[in-house]
Amino acid sequence: MRKRDEAWREEVKEVTVKYTSLVKLVKATNSERVKVDSLKTESNSLDKEFEEAMRAEIKKMSAEVTRSTEDAERATQQAQGLADELARLRRLMRAAGATKLPNAEDLA
Repeated sequence: MRKRDEAWREEVKEVTVKYTSLVKLVKATNSERVKVDSLKTESNSLDKEFEEAMRAEIKKMSAEVTRSTEDAERATQQAQGLADELARLRRLMRAAGATKLPNAEDLA
């Protein structure tokens, strides 16, 4: 009977130690879970901030590309206009050259 009581007490001590250890682990796990949740919330917040910053930057770049494209189109049109005008002036000069103008020597 005494041996049985001793074995039972020994088993109760082991269970108590295991239970105490388990309680500590559960508390530590809960503490870590709170930390993880906090980090997750912070990460989500930072992700949203980064996304908003990138959206603003992309919008700004898109506006710059649009403006640059419009500037290039205007420059192309202006260059084409100048090329057309140069061609017209050359035609006029050739036409004027074809109608023989008197030389400076002939006038002297």
